[in-house]
Amino acid sequence: MPVQPESWCYDQFITFLLIHASYADLEFTEPERIAILENVSWDVFEEINTYYDSLGEYERLEVIMSCKERFIPDETAKAKVMNVLTEHFYTDGTVSKLELLLHEFLDRLIEI
Repeated sequence: MPVQPESWCYDQFITFLLIHASYADLEFTEPERIAILENVSWDVFEEINTYYDSLGEYERLEVIMSCKERFIPDETAKAKVMNVLTEHFYTDGTVSKLELLLHEFLDRLIEI
């Protein structure tokens, strides 16, 4: 049974966000997967990826919103998360229009 978002650590939350960002252009590439695995263990990745796949799009946004206050309490934390997302979008060499739109959407969703 996957760990529920209420008990996640920061690495689990970031992994969830990076998986979500990876699908922005509708394709989760191997370079994106490798980039995530450079920062978290295989076990964390598998656990969060399995959980992510079990959710619908609305539920995924609910998870992000439910974790927002705990992991992104201020502007400094938000800037750090947005920078991690920006770097991740460049992982496969290009940033698509869909990725830019998701970045803008998440920036607004994570309003402090």
